[in-house]
Amino acid sequence: MGTTVARGEAKGIVYATGSQSEIGQISTSSQKIKSSDAPIQIEIKDVATKLTIATLIIGVFLFVVRIWFNDPINVALVFAIGVAAAMVPEGLPAQISMALALAVGRLAKETPL
Repeated sequence: MGTTVARGEAKGIVYATGSQSEIGQISTSSQKIKSSDAPIQIEIKDVATKLTIATLIIGVFLFVVRIWFNDPINVALVFAIGVAAAMVPEGLPAQISMALALAVGRLAKETPL
């Protein structure tokens, strides 16, 4: 895996295989590196968490209000779930991608590489 020969003849000596080879040592050391989230990933997780909490609070509140007004439990539950489902933006990933693309375009115009 560490050597590529297109044509011709050669002789070689194998002195190490697997994790004892140079490529194996690189692989072992790269697995020890801990990955951290990028700032955008942290922000997206934060927005998703806040949106989830808000959706749950509003859904429970609407369920209680519908029960308070003497609606059957199944009607109140369907209403609360419907409103909660409507609150989740389906286009959020597309909006994030578009915002990132526009930001990259602005950076490309401002900062020549």
